[in-house]
Amino acid sequence: MTTEQVILSAILTLTASILTAFLTSKITRDNEMRKIIHQKRLELYLEVFEQVELLLKDWKKIFDKEYFEKIASYKSRMKLLASEKTTEEYKKYYEVLRTSVNEYKKFKDDNDPDRAEDMYEEDEDGTIYQIYYPTDEDYSEYRYKIDCYEKEQKKRMPLMREYIQKIVDAMRTDLGSNLDKESAIYDFVQRCRKHE
Repeated sequence: MTTEQVILSAILTLTASILTAFLTSKITRDNEMRKIIHQKRLELYLEVFEQVELLLKDWKKIFDKEYFEKIASYKSRMKLLASEKTTEEYKKYYEVLRTSVNEYKKFKDDNDPDRAEDMYEEDEDGTIYQIYYPTDEDYSEYRYKIDCYEKEQKKRMPLMREYIQKIVDAMRTDLGSNLDKESAIYDFVQRCRKHE
C-alpha cells in the first residue's frame, strides 16, 4: 500500500466515524425530544380527560361557567402539544360547551325576576325608582322555568358524550394506546387471519 492509499483510507475511516457519531447524536436527540413531547402530551391529556370526565358524572356541568373556564384553560396547551385531530375534537367540545354555558346564562338573566325591565321607572329628574318588587310567586315561577330549561337541555348529554368519546379516542391514538379497530395492530391481526 502506498502512502496516499493509507492517508485516503485513514481519512475515509475518520469521516465515516464522524458521520456515524453525528447521525447517532441526531437520532438520539430527536428521540429524546419525542419522549419529552410524548410525556408532556400524556400529562396534558390526563388533565383534560379528568376534566371532561366530570361532565359524565354530573351533567349539570354543561351550565357551569367555572367548569367551562377550566376546559378553556387548556386551549393554548392543546394547540401547542396535541395532534391536529385531537385539537379539532377538543375545539368542537369547547364550542358546544361555551354555547351551552352562554345560553343558560342568557336564559337565566332574561327570566330573572330581579332583572325585569319594568321594575324601574325614571322620573323627570333622572332619578331611577324601583316600582315593582318580585313576589314569592315570581321567584317560584323563575325556579320552575330554570328546572324546565335544565331538563330540556339534559337531552344534549348524548351529544356531549359523543364529543367526549371523540376527544378520548383522538388522545388515545396520539398516545399509541388506541388498540381498537382503528389501530395498526388490529389491522395486522385481521390481515394475518385472512391468510390462514
